[in-house]
Amino acid sequence: MTQAQRNGDLHTPGSGTCTISKTKVSPFPLQDSNGVTQPAGTRWNALFPNCVVPTADFSAVTNNLLPLIPLPNSGVNDLLFSPVTAGLNDQTIVRMDHTISSRDSAWGSWLHQRAPQHRTLPFTGATIPGFGDQSKSHINELTLAWNHTFGSTTLNEFRLGSTRLNFVAVEPQKVVLPSSLGFRINPQNTAGAGVPRINLRSLFKSMPLEQGIFPPALLSWAFLRFPGTPWDIHIYCCPTDTCKSCFIASFPLSKKACLQASNQVTWI
Repeated sequence: MTQAQRNGDLHTPGSGTCTISKTKVSPFPLQDSNGVTQPAGTRWNALFPNCVVPTADFSAVTNNLLPLIPLPNSGVNDLLFSPVTAGLNDQTIVRMDHTISSRDSAWGSWLHQRAPQHRTLPFTGATIPGFGDQSKSHINELTLAWNHTFGSTTLNEFRLGSTRLNFVAVEPQKVVLPSSLGFRINPQNTAGAGVPRINLRSLFKSMPLEQGIFPPALLSWAFLRFPGTPWDIHIYCCPTDTCKSCFIASFPLSKKACLQASNQVTWI
């Protein structure tokens, strides 16, 4: 996103084509390009004839999200970077043997393996830096044994063993509570909290864990809840023809269900 787009300019970078809809109207009162608040039902292109949305119309969520998106560093609107996956996989093994008597012996072993990993781009979700994820894997295996020889043909072994795997995967490197950005979302697992997904066609994704980019002039949204389920659906609207989209919070939801939720909102 160019600096001009961050300032509300909805011209396509490079071509200069205005992306504001000529047929759709605003669903609520908005301030036009002259600083005058116009009633709901005003056409988008009448509100913003110069194709620039005043920053006064930006929602608080937009203003909180914009600083998280890096500026282009190549060409008109391209971002070049080298994603890195950093990690290690090492193992420690310790074994001890002790002869107690001619008939008794004891031994024990401990294995510890760790395989942490940090990625610039998460397993799923963001396609720009700043929303990396991490995984942590630790394995501990402990074995204790006592051997007793009864005779030349009889041997008894008493053994105790324990195996423990601690595994955390695809969690954000930086915890961000959605409520801190203005979303009405309070996840139970705060350790895995991140920026919610807002995925728009033809734009890049930008948030961890299936979370995406928002339009430069994000004006408002509809909030739906499915009764009897933990599904929260947020649907955003903006003054372009391709902004209709939704993102999912609190519960995985299929693309079909997401589209069904979108169809429950009247887009004008």
